[in-house]
Amino acid sequence: MQRLSVSSLLAGLFLCACSRTLPHDPSRDAASGLAYLERSEVKSVYFNAAALPVLLKAPPTWLAPADREPGSEHVRSLAQAAMTTKLFRQLDRQEHFDALLLAGDPVQFKPLSDHLLKTGDWTLDWVDAWCSIYRHGSASLSREKIFEIARQWDSKPSSERASALALMVERLVAASRLEEAGEMIQQATTADGSVASVWTAEGWYRLARGEWTQAIAAAD
Repeated sequence: MQRLSVSSLLAGLFLCACSRTLPHDPSRDAASGLAYLERSEVKSVYFNAAALPVLLKAPPTWLAPADREPGSEHVRSLAQAAMTTKLFRQLDRQEHFDALLLAGDPVQFKPLSDHLLKTGDWTLDWVDAWCSIYRHGSASLSREKIFEIARQWDSKPSSERASALALMVERLVAASRLEEAGEMIQQATTADGSVASVWTAEGWYRLARGEWTQAIAAAD
């Protein structure tokens, strides 16, 4: 019971931190993830609600006409499936998704990402500051590829780079890639340890490792 209350407290603190203005707008990085999907020649992609505003600006080839209407029943179902795994499985059986595009705050799709970890039939195939992409039966995303993607911010101002790396850390934690998340936290801290999102990301990382004292310190 004590552990549950600490977890709830930390979650509230981290959500407050995430609501602050970030030095880096992750939606600006959408092009690289979308280009990766296009190169993969996918035909049917699941996407969550946070991805849609970006998809509508320059609709990719795989975005169905029915999905270009934010209020459509199908789009609402896709949004709900991020929180209801039974609905996600139902949609997947009907549409046979080639890939899953999960954008925005990982808290908003935590039930789905936890479910993917448990079942193991989807693996992380791409991660950046804006999104995570999962594929059926693909090899797990390598450490080398993760840090290759992260190098796109090497030339950015230190606060922007730190914020972008912190956002990647949160996605890596959601995918249970804790080793890479720990390395990236160190890089983000080195870039600019004063950025609030870096402490938020470290808090999620420590929480995932069960390091309650360190998680509380990061949240505080």
